[in-house]
Amino acid sequence: MPRVRALYDAEIRYVDRELERLWTRLAAWGVAERAILAVVSDHGDEFLERGAKGHHKTLYEEVTHVPMLLRAPGLVPSERVVATPVGL
Repeated sequence: MPRVRALYDAEIRYVDRELERLWTRLAAWGVAERAILAVVSDHGDEFLERGAKGHHKTLYEEVTHVPMLLRAPGLVPSERVVATPVGL
């Protein structure tokens, strides 16, 4: 499982780099400060926390707790965590 986890982490790093490239390009075009960027995920993945792997049809936090990143004009940067459940 360590190899699968390493591949998953590599995918996350790839997306991070691509988002940085996108934001850099938007800045170069002079539109970054007017752009809204939203990044969401539809599910998480299990890595044998409870004996399963992948994104099976479970309701464990590993699958249901997903990130939502938002950057928009006038929005104060923070690492705010919204405690109440929300949906996509």
